[in-house]
Amino acid sequence: MNHDETASQSDSAPTQESEPGETDGPTAFVSGLRNPPAAVRGVGMATLLLETLVLLLALQPMRQLSYVSTPVALSVVGGLAVFSLVNAMLLRYNWGWRLGLVFQAAIVVAGFVHLALLVLGVIFLLIWLYVLRVRRTVLGKNCMEKSADAVSRGRSGA
Repeated sequence: MNHDETASQSDSAPTQESEPGETDGPTAFVSGLRNPPAAVRGVGMATLLLETLVLLLALQPMRQLSYVSTPVALSVVGGLAVFSLVNAMLLRYNWGWRLGLVFQAAIVVAGFVHLALLVLGVIFLLIWLYVLRVRRTVLGKNCMEKSADAVSRGRSGA
């Protein structure tokens, strides 16, 4: 056998590599991030902060183009912007993620002020559902418990 024949035999031999989602035992999927909850929280916060910016930029068009009176339109859009900012700060808690989903639904409902808010709400609702899917992928299926444990450990000083 020459060198080329042994190389072709070793290339054709099946390898026992597992897929990224598979595990060989009771160990869970490891994301490779130093602090997965903080990384996912950063993605969620960035999404909500971008949404806050978009809502603040929508104040001027809502002032001129809304179907309802100007004070109502500005109050609704301004209130949603503030709510988005507060929600971004509450993502360290499990219920903050659920509140984000409620917030996205509130923007869809705010479509009565202007059709653009309805479109904006649907777009950001789809983005938020994707962020929740990324969160579940990175933190695992029991991400709610892991997140709660991380917050409780942070408070206890351990």
